[in-house]
Amino acid sequence: MYFYATFCGRAIGFVISIALIVWGLYKIMRWQKLANYGVKTTGTIVKLTAQGKALIPLVNYETSDGQLIIAEVKHNLILRSNVRQGSQISIRYNPYNPQEAIIISELGGWYYPIALIATGLCLIGYLAINL
Repeated sequence: MYFYATFCGRAIGFVISIALIVWGLYKIMRWQKLANYGVKTTGTIVKLTAQGKALIPLVNYETSDGQLIIAEVKHNLILRSNVRQGSQISIRYNPYNPQEAIIISELGGWYYPIALIATGLCLIGYLAINL
C-alpha cells in the first residue's frame, strides 16, 4: 500500500511539473508572437491595479484603423517603478483581437513564464532525487 501511495504521489507531482513547464512555454510563445507580429502603437495608462508587488495597467490606445481601445495589459508584470497613471507607454496589440496587447519593455513578458518553467523543473528535480 505504501508503494502505491508513494508512486501515485510522484506521478501526480510529475504531471503537475510537466503542466507548469508546458504552460510557461505556451505563455512565452504567445508573448513572442505579439512581440514579433503585433502592431506597435503608443498607449496611455488610465489606471494601475496592484496585484502583490506588481501592477496591472489599464491602457488606452488607438488601433491602426482608428478604433479606441481600453484594455488590461496582463501579459507583462510591471514591478512597482516610476510608471504612473497618465504615463505614455509603447505597446504591441493583436490586429485580429485589439484587446490583447503587451507592453514593450526590456524584461518583456518573460518573468512569469520563466518562473513557471523553473518551478516545474525544480519539482521534477526533487522527484528524481527522492525516488
